[in-house]
Amino acid sequence: MNRVTIADMIKFYGLPLDVSPKQFCQVAGIGLTRFYALAKQGKIRIRKNGRSSTVSIEDLYEFLRGDQAAA
Repeated sequence: MNRVTIADMIKFYGLPLDVSPKQFCQVAGIGLTRFYALAKQGKIRIRKNGRSSTVSIEDLYEFLRGDQAAA
């Protein structure tokens, strides 16, 4: 069984090391309301970069693996 790595995700989706909430939602297949609910629960860590918010690609990877998806 082949496992998708972080490097595979970056290459396949053309993602930077930090993604916007919108990019996170597109890849994860969830809506922004669900995204912010999971962030409020501490299941997604949002980083503030000035006025914009980002999530690390590692957190997106862990979310997709299912480590934090169940809520």
